[in-house]
This record gives sequence, C-alpha cells and structure tokens, in this order.
Amino acid sequence: EREILFKYCLDEYVTVRRSAVVRNFIEALTRGRPSANTTAIESHSNDVIRYVGDMFAFLHQSIANEREMIDNLLKLCDKQKLSTTGLANTSISSITEGLCRPLKVRVEQSLISDNTSAVKTGPSVYYRIKNIISFYLHTLTQTSLLIPESPFIYTLKELQTLSDKIFYNSLNFCVARIGKSQVSDVEVPANDLKPTQSVTHIVSVLKDVLFCQNSCLSADEEREQEVQQILSTVIEPLIHSCIISASKLTPIEMAVFLFNCLFTINETLANYRFTDRFKDMIALQTDGHIETLVNEQISHIISYLGLSSLQNAIQQKDEITIPFSQLSGCDPLAIRSAMKDEITIPFSQLSGCDPLAIRSAMLKMDTFISGPTDLALHQSSYLIASNAKDIVWKHSLASICTIYEQMYESVNNTVNNYVDPNTLMNYKPEQIKMLLL
Repeated sequence: EREILFKYCLDEYVTVRRSAVVRNFIEALTRGRPSANTTAIESHSNDVIRYVGDMFAFLHQSIANEREMIDNLLKLCDKQKLSTTGLANTSISSITEGLCRPLKVRVEQSLISDNTSAVKTGPSVYYRIKNIISFYLHTLTQTSLLIPESPFIYTLKELQTLSDKIFYNSLNFCVARIGKSQVSDVEVPANDLKPTQSVTHIVSVLKDVLFCQNSCLSADEEREQEVQQILSTVIEPLIHSCIISASKLTPIEMAVFLFNCLFTINETLANYRFTDRFKDMIALQTDGHIETLVNEQISHIISYLGLSSLQNAIQQKDEITIPFSQLSGCDPLAIRSAMKDEITIPFSQLSGCDPLAIRSAMLKMDTFISGPTDLALHQSSYLIASNAKDIVWKHSLASICTIYEQMYESVNNTVNNYVDPNTLMNYKPEQIKMLLL
C-alpha cells in the first residue's frame, strides 16, 4: 500500500547490507573470522589455488546467507508482485555489487603475478583457477542465487575469460619450450632413448590439465570442445618437436625414441574422455615405427645370413630381364617379332646367389637357429612398452620364415638352374617355422 516507503526501506536495507558484506569480506581476507576460528584468507596467498578457492567459498556462503535474509524479509509480500517486479533479484544483485572490485583485483593479481607455485607448475595452476571460477559461476546461476544480469555474475564471466586467456598463453609458452634444453635449442635424446625431460614435463602438465577437466560441470559438448582445443595446442607441436630431437639419430634409434615418446603420450590420453581422435592418430604413428623396427630387424638377420642378394633377386625378379632389343646382332625384323619374349637370368648365375653363397648362408642359419635372440637389435631393448619388444621380434621371425619359404621355392625352381637344390637348403620351410615360431 505504501510502495514509495517500501522502496526507500528496501534501498536502505540494500545499502547497509552491501557495506556489511564488503566489510565482512575484507575482514575475512585480512584478519580472518575469530568467531568461525579461521585464519586470514590472504595468509595463503602464496598458494594461489587455495587462495582463490577460499575467497570464492567465502563469497558463495555470504551470497547464500544474503539470499536467505532477503527472502525472509520479503516472505509476507505479494509473491506475484515480487515476481513481476523482480525486487528480490534486484536487491541481492545490488548487495553483491560491492564485492566485484575487491574480488576482481585479487583474482587478477593471482593470475598475472609471478607466484612461485604458479611458475613451477604453469598451465595446470591457471587451469585450476579457471575451473574454480567456472564452478562458482555455474553454481550461482544454476541455484538462482543470482540472476545472470547481476554485476557479480558479469565480473565472474570477465574473470573466466581472463583465466582462459592466461591458461592458453601459459600452455603455448610451455609448448614453445618443448625440445629445448638450457644449453641448446635442440634437446638431444639420452642413450636409453627415453622421452626427453621437456617431453616428460609437458606430458605431466597435460595429465594434470586433463585430470582437472574431468571435474568440470560443463555439458559434454563443451567439455569435448575444450579437450580438443587443449590437445590441438599440445599434441601436434609435441610430436613435431620429438621428430626434430631425433633428427640426428640412426633410423633404428629414431624409431625407438619416437615410439617411446608417442607411447608416453598415448598412455596419458588413454585415461581420459574425448581423446579418441588423437589416440587413433598416435596409434597409427606408433604402428609405423614398430614396422620400421621390424624391417630393420629383418634386414639385420638377412644380412648376417648372407642372403641379401637372393632376397633382392626374388623381390626384383620382374626387372632382371634382358629384352632382345639389347642383344647384339638383332635386326629390326627380329626385334619386331621377338619383343614379347625376354631372356631371364637364372638366380644361380647372379652374384651372391650362387650355390657356394647359399651353402655358406645355411651354415649361418644353423647358428641362428641355435640362438636366434643373439641377433636381436639391442636398441629394441630400450622400448618402454612391455610388449613392444616381443611384437617386433615375433613379427620379424614370422617375416623371416616367409622370406625363407620364398627362397626355398626359388632355389628349387628349375628355372634358376640350381644343381641338386635339395642339398643346398637343408631346412624345409615347415621346419624353420617350427624352430623359430
């Protein structure tokens, strides 16, 4: 009935409560609350996660108390008129407006300061702060403590944007340092071919960030989008840096080192959602490096046995031909009539494929069969995946059996003019498979 008087009274209440809320906040920051047996929040300012978290926890409780008080104050008023005018929401927005500046100044200072713990852990600290802000922004709006248009919510959105920007700046800075040591722009892998220190560090940072991301209250679509953005920022530059670090290694060492780096990355991604696209990409690359090691292992064994020439002859048999056009004394008429024919050189006449070479290879085959692991590449022992070494070795032996079978068939093929081929290769393919596999 007395709307003007009611408005004056409510304005006076809002003014008093706004001053009280700000005063309580400053007191909690600087002196603590003796009644609640708590220390000053700013005494933990060296730990930015706790500092920011404590500030938001205190303010959330204060806002909830103020909301309860304003609701009790207006509970006898006409509910429909209150809903239409939005007095309760407007009042609580005005009360909390005084908290915006002191909160914003302190959070911004925490984000941009060269805090010891922040420098030490980098992006993971900024991501936790970002998550704290997002959590309370979500809580205050979803529980209807504050309306989205209130100055306090607007301040939280500004801080969320700032924390997001600083987080990605910090992440990009860490990524830019991958593969660089204190003494060189290119970090050289250690003798054990394990991931370098910078790779291990960025993977650890990525693990911390993804772990924090699991606790986000955002919708799955938003979380997936953010994970994709984080991984796009880190993974591709990280792999590129690993390749640069491995550039001066031998092909075998490069394959082992890159496999170890990729395996470490994929092992981290395996524990978190929304990482499938990157896991598949990395798995494809690790398979390629395993294939490289298998090929190197096969070449090492074939070279030891002295069968490289015979293997090359089998692989290139379609190219080892002499057309009539290259034979002396062939006139044009003969060339036209004989272009479809070719003279094939028998394997027994090729250097390194003669019977003596094959007999020598079979003697070495006896030694190989008696102790096949003696020919395993020592670099394979540096693979950090528990089953990777076994996979390389088993695939290599399976390929050796296949290659031996091809050689056995070629030697026993009458086209290749081997005399008494049964005495040259004294193991049948089935025997080799039984002995090696």
